[in-house]
Amino acid sequence: MIIENQSRVVLSSLKALLETYAEGKNLKNITEECGQIFVELNSFEDKLKALDALVPKNGYGEIEEVVFDLMLVHFLSAFAHSEEYFDSEEWMDIEEQTVERGTELLNVYLYINEANDADAEISIGDFLNEFLLTDMDEFQDEFKIYEPLIENDLEEADFDDLTALKKTLNEESPIKDMLIPMVMFFQTPYSVNMVNQFKPQYNTFEISVLASLLAFANTK
Repeated sequence: MIIENQSRVVLSSLKALLETYAEGKNLKNITEECGQIFVELNSFEDKLKALDALVPKNGYGEIEEVVFDLMLVHFLSAFAHSEEYFDSEEWMDIEEQTVERGTELLNVYLYINEANDADAEISIGDFLNEFLLTDMDEFQDEFKIYEPLIENDLEEADFDDLTALKKTLNEESPIKDMLIPMVMFFQTPYSVNMVNQFKPQYNTFEISVLASLLAFANTK
């Protein structure tokens, strides 16, 4: 059974991601085909195979793992799964197949879901401390990943500040590519007009991620 509101939120975010990327790269829009994969295919394995066939073939390889994040969020939140499902052999197989897939944006999407469900204010501090628990000893892996966000006061950082910070991160950093749109989103998570405002400054990946996050947070 599909939970309609959660499905609508994720599909709106997917549409914003793909349409913004298509516009920036002058590509054929694959939003409809991708949305059908999310909604119409039942098994996650079938979804994954169809996604991997569709996205890179049409020039969307750069954002494929972000699309994967949204597909996983849709599968987890838009479909009614019992608690027992997450102890099932099927789910364990999914976890094994996808351990190397996706990006750190998955955490942001899941956090937005949780914040909106609780009618809580979205903020970078809440994300880091209450959702990721980066200030607790047992979550030091997350602390290392998000250290640039934790150790720098980014609430007032502008695009130039974030660009300079991004240059200091190792190429292997899991958040390097999405640092700028992630932080800008957390600064003003309800400002849907930010996409048009920053299009001239962001690269296509960054502006597409920002559009996706804003759509996810603001679709009701």
